[in-house]
Amino acid sequence: KKQQELLIESYGKDDEQAVRRVKSLYKDLDLENVYLDYEQKSYECLNILIENVDELIPSAVFRDLLLKIYKREK
Repeated sequence: KKQQELLIESYGKDDEQAVRRVKSLYKDLDLENVYLDYEQKSYECLNILIENVDELIPSAVFRDLLLKIYKREK
């Protein structure tokens, strides 16, 4: 509960201390690895769905879209 309150207090603030608190919280919760795991599982699931897609739309269309968003960085 305390972590949630800290995030609510600090997230989105243009304050150096608030940014440090949010980054520290992200690190403590290992959110980068949580996201990377989620991303990998989603990618695998989408590939399975693409393999089973109806022949009306070539699966290559979906694969191209998936490759454009998978592991992208802003």
